[in-house]
Amino acid sequence: MARSICTGHRNSLDRDGQQQLGFSEQFTHMTYSFSGWDLPYISFIIHFAFSIGFGILYAVAAERWPRIKLWQGAAFGLLVWVLFPLVLMPAMGTVPAPWDQPFHEHFSECFGHIFWMWVIELTRRDLRNRITGEPDAEFPLALASR
Repeated sequence: MARSICTGHRNSLDRDGQQQLGFSEQFTHMTYSFSGWDLPYISFIIHFAFSIGFGILYAVAAERWPRIKLWQGAAFGLLVWVLFPLVLMPAMGTVPAPWDQPFHEHFSECFGHIFWMWVIELTRRDLRNRITGEPDAEFPLALASR
């Protein structure tokens, strides 16, 4: 997969990116042009699908295990950042090892994941309140009503 998924070059692809899962470089580096920029289809599809999938997973898990909402979701964002860009993606060879990446990349990714999950938590909490008419419970409602 192209290194752009984690290296901060969201609008460009490193030509030395790793090809994984049997996909050709021609496929993984397909782009479309918008406002004079060549933008990568596959990187965007993977990145957005990951974001949406983990956002839904978080929202569902928050109803069952309220502790997952620690620091308004920021702790979950940090966990995702550590597990994926720092551990799993380097282990798969998708991106360089963390020590071979620049500090500004880690700084950007860390705070990007915190902000991403914080926005998801604010949205989840607001939608929950609008749909149920009840405030977000810090404990499952079944336990709170005992």
